[in-house]
Order: sequence, then C-alpha cells, then structure tokens
Amino acid sequence: MSSDKGKSKLHLKRTPAEQAQRDLRKALKAARKAAKSHRKRYHDVDEDRPSHAHKRRRETEETEDNEDVYGPPPPPGPSSYEAYEDIRARVEEERFREKMAGAFEDDEHLISVEARLNAYAHVPRRWRSAGAAPSQSHYYDREEPTVDPRFMEDEEYAEWIRTSMHRKKYAAELEEQRRAKAAREAAEAEAARLLREQRELRQQRRRWREQRHEDEAREAYERRWQELLAPSDVSSAAIPASMRFEDVPWPIFRSGEHVSAEQLTAEAISAFLLPAVSVREDEAAGAKRRRDRLRETMLRFHPDKFEGRVLLRIREEDRPAVMEGVGIVARAINVLMGS
Repeated sequence: MSSDKGKSKLHLKRTPAEQAQRDLRKALKAARKAAKSHRKRYHDVDEDRPSHAHKRRRETEETEDNEDVYGPPPPPGPSSYEAYEDIRARVEEERFREKMAGAFEDDEHLISVEARLNAYAHVPRRWRSAGAAPSQSHYYDREEPTVDPRFMEDEEYAEWIRTSMHRKKYAAELEEQRRAKAAREAAEAEAARLLREQRELRQQRRRWREQRHEDEAREAYERRWQELLAPSDVSSAAIPASMRFEDVPWPIFRSGEHVSAEQLTAEAISAFLLPAVSVREDEAAGAKRRRDRLRETMLRFHPDKFEGRVLLRIREEDRPAVMEGVGIVARAINVLMGS
C-alpha cells in the first residue's frame, strides 16, 4: 500500500515565478534563523523554547519535503503580493534617495571648490590698511598680481601671500608711507602747476611784446606815408633825391635796417596789412577793414602813382630796385584782393 502511494507521487517542474517565491521563502527563513540566534545570544530563553524551535524546524522540514513530493503550494493571496510590493517599493525609494543625496553632496563639493577658485580678485581690503577708505588708492596697489593665483608657481604664490600678510602686519607704516607719497605727489603737482603758469606768463608777455612791436611798426609805416604824401610848397624839382631802398615804407615787418626785394613776399605783406581779427570785432567789420586796407595800399604802390609822387625822392642808383619792389607789392595786393 505504501509502495503504491510512493509510486503515485509526481515531481512537477517549478515555473520561474514559483522558483522565485521559493527562493524568497528560503531567504526569509534564513533571516528568521539569524535573528533567533542573535536573540539567544543576548537574551534569556525559557527552558521549553528549544523544544518549540525543534518542533517548528521539524514542521518546516516536513513542509519542504511535501513541496518536493507534491509540488509547490498554491501562490499566496493578494495581501501577500501587496506586502511584498510595498517592501520592494520602499527599498527602491530608499536606494534612490541615497543616490540623490550622494549626487547632491558631489555637486555641493564642486560648487564650493569653484567658488573658492573664483573668489580671487585681489588682496582683501582688510589686508591693505587699517583705516584707508575703499576709494583711496593704496601705496602698494601697484604690487597687485597681474596673474591669477591659480596659475602661479609655488614660489610666486608664496611671495604673494607673504606680501599680503606684510601689508596687514605693517598697516600703520604703510599708511604713513602712503601719506608721505601723497604729500610728495601733491608738492610735485603744485610745482608743475607753478612752472606751467610761469611758462604761460612768459609766452603771454612775449606775445604782448610782439604785438606792441607790430603795432609800432604799423604806426611808423602810416606816419612815414603821411609824410611822403603831405603837400609841400617846394616844387618837385627842388626835392632832394636822397631816399634809399631801405627808406621806402614797405608793408612788411623789418628785422633790421637792411631790406631787400626778396623779403617782399605775399605772406609777409598779408601778415603786415591784415592782422588777426579781434574777438570783439564781428565778421562784417573785419571784412570791411580788410578791403579798405588793401585798397589804400594799392593806391600807394600803384606803379604810375608811386612814380609820380615818390620816385623823384629816390636816389638814382636805387630807382630800378625800388620800382621792382613796387611791382612785387602791387601784384601781391591784387592776389589778396581777389582771394
């Protein structure tokens, strides 16, 4: 009878889902055994506890034998699946949170490193001087590094740190040096200002002297022409021919007693006859004064008029050169009147 019963046992092959459930049960069993051994080590146990444990172990072994003989038990109900899914979801969520926390820690570390590297701009203000305002320039500002300390060599970086600490330690002395330097620069600036004012004053005085010399030359020129054109009771034949080429009132500034025809240029004549327009004189008045001055000069140096009124006073040997100079002046006046 028993042999027939043993022959009727069927060994069915487990499906993947059944195998996974069986592995899970074994894992839970191993966990329970480990927890139980831990409790036995640190807590007191009743005398009959080993018998109960032996009984449960025997029942578990019988259950496994029954699984080998009759196949796996039916799958657990929906409540068991829900508990298993909840446990797995919690485990996955905890793992995800651990990964995110690690990622955040890495990001914070990188951000802090980047912030420390980017924090360099210059030596901190508190290292420069004790009482200097931020807007004040420091005596040692010229020693600010032109290279980012991140790219400095070890010796350069150490020297930069030593210099910065020296500034902080000897702030009072450095501030005194800064004040002395500022006072010296102020004195130099004041000396330069006085020197510049003296130079400008000398230039202004030189311009005044030149202007006075030019005004005196123009007054002498007008006075000499008035003498030449003044009516005389003496006949023209009785007038002595004693004038030289230099005695003719030419419309140029003279640098000395000697005057030649080469000096009678259009530029020299224009500078003598047409001085700069005064600031107080408007443009219309300046244009009228220019026309009147050129017309008056043309009447004086017109070759025909000059020959009839002045040439008789010139020495015989100087008359050709004088008439040549008169022609040069007349042509220059024509150019100036047409411009």
